[in-house]
Amino acid sequence: MRRNMVRYSCRIRKGGEDMAVGFPLYIDLKDNNCTVFGGGMTAYRAASALLRFHAKVTVISPALCAPLAELDAAGHIRYLRRRYCRGDCSSARLCVAATDDRAVNIAISDECKNKSIPVSVEHPKGFGTFTFPHAVICRNTVVTVSGAASLARQEYVLQRLEKALPQWLEEYEKSKQK
Repeated sequence: MRRNMVRYSCRIRKGGEDMAVGFPLYIDLKDNNCTVFGGGMTAYRAASALLRFHAKVTVISPALCAPLAELDAAGHIRYLRRRYCRGDCSSARLCVAATDDRAVNIAISDECKNKSIPVSVEHPKGFGTFTFPHAVICRNTVVTVSGAASLARQEYVLQRLEKALPQWLEEYEKSKQK
């Protein structure tokens, strides 16, 4: 194993503010099937995030919001115009349950968990096995923000990162040239 392949620089104190809530895990989704259930804006945001990482995205929903319909028209997603059916998760690397029906989202969650497929569930919270962090992508560098902090705090950090990251990477490139 190569040295410095993975480095964790956060401090974790039991019972302290620095205690991790979820494990930060990056997975390669390139050319992997990912299924998004639901046709609204939450499903659109999930599908868009997955597409940014080169996943093959299937959206299953009776209807699509305008931005999802645009992705379908452009051929960026595979769209199945229907409701969830048991077995829909079988070929997916991961799933997103973003329908407006709580019972359907729970059924999707149950199917995924029984098949050891990671699932993000929008509503009700707590039924998923992962969440989408806020991400800043710049020059092949991905920095994410997530955790138990308030969404306002996460948004604040994210906005600061969006402004600072390009400059930091530019400074890094200049330092490498010296």
